[in-house]
Amino acid sequence: MEDNIVEFELKNGIEEIKPQIQMNITRYIDLNYNQELFSLLGIFYHLNIYSICEKDTLMEIIKKMDDFSSILSLELLLEDENNINDFLLK
Repeated sequence: MEDNIVEFELKNGIEEIKPQIQMNITRYIDLNYNQELFSLLGIFYHLNIYSICEKDTLMEIIKKMDDFSSILSLELLLEDENNINDFLLK
């Protein structure tokens, strides 16, 4: 029960600072900060948070960043069924 409360609070906290996180993600891509980006993506994946990274951002990560971040980005795209469409097949 306590784990669910902690997870709920984490998700809410992340959602509250969504714009700041999105700015950081853009900066991490621009500066090629692979470890920082991978850490954030890992948190999103573990907590099933799909609303922070838009599919265009995830596709940019897949194209530009290291294999680890690219794989996590692909996993986030595939886990969020709303992103499975023709966009991924282009």
